[in-house]
Amino acid sequence: MKHILSLIVAAALALSLAARVEAWGRIARVTMLQLSDQTKSALRTLLPEVNGDIARVSSWADEIKRSPRYSGTGPLHYSDAHDDPPHACSYIYARDCPDGKCVISAIRSFTETLQNATLTGFGATRTAEVEEESMLESRSPRRRRRRPQRPAPKPAPTGAPSPPPPHGQLPAFTPIEALKFLVHLVQDVHQPLHLSGRDRGGNDAVAHFGRRTTNLHSVWDSLMLEKAVRDDYQGDEDYMAQALHAKLELEWRAEAPAWTACPVANADRAATSARFAMQGQQASHLSLAGPSSLGAHIDTVMCPEFWATGVDLLNCNNVWLHYSESADLAGEYYAENKAVLLKSVVMGGVRLAALLEAVFNPSR
Repeated sequence: MKHILSLIVAAALALSLAARVEAWGRIARVTMLQLSDQTKSALRTLLPEVNGDIARVSSWADEIKRSPRYSGTGPLHYSDAHDDPPHACSYIYARDCPDGKCVISAIRSFTETLQNATLTGFGATRTAEVEEESMLESRSPRRRRRRPQRPAPKPAPTGAPSPPPPHGQLPAFTPIEALKFLVHLVQDVHQPLHLSGRDRGGNDAVAHFGRRTTNLHSVWDSLMLEKAVRDDYQGDEDYMAQALHAKLELEWRAEAPAWTACPVANADRAATSARFAMQGQQASHLSLAGPSSLGAHIDTVMCPEFWATGVDLLNCNNVWLHYSESADLAGEYYAENKAVLLKSVVMGGVRLAALLEAVFNPSR
């Protein structure tokens, strides 16, 4: 009887974990279908517990952010544009991430950590005990957006994970942590409300979706995508990813190269690098890498500040345009926004794939 109860508990835990993965892993699922064997091999080295499947760790950055070690990472999930949707939308990095502690700079920082790790064979990784403790300490189902905390002094470099920092400060992250953060934050930067300052990114905007009363942030974070999976893809996440990948090949193939073409690669590289470096001095333990320090091959495909300008336009053209506190957003609102939502998922998947290839397979 005791053995049967143990199996039931284990099965319930597995189902709970699977539900969390499905809630946040759609961009990563699209990414996995585009990766080379060399990159997949590198991911298996870093993530052996999930056989290198980044979709299965794509919710990790949300799950751990209330544990002591990661208590200061909340602001890394967003960057509030100081604009006026739906009337005017414009993301400007210097204005909207003044302290350098936001999703844009974090993507650059974690990419640099991963790139440096490839030069040392991933030798500087954290122990399994640290990872297990982090996972056990956090069981928060919903994200809360946090405001930037006061910067902390930068610690001396070390290959081992740092201990939990004072509240609001950031530790020195390891390559495995950097990979998990990067997967999740590339997803976050493609969700328009992570770039909107209105109503705390929609968290304070009351919304009705079917029989649920929630907020607009949750509608775009999960509810519309979950409805699409149920209604259009037979409730099958893998089928959805494969269908979106096929749509990429058939419908968006001509425009997809532009999604990973960064204008900064042809701009004033030194000036851009200096701007990120200057702001990085203010960001607690985030070593913000400008384009030149990350290398030309990564610089051509990674430009989160440029991605953000396009994503933020959706706040004017889609997210807030026909939002109504009294309307059921599962009806006409969902129908008119579903296509752009799914395309944003594919766009994020393409960009994450290109970024991982640039890190782990630069000769491709």
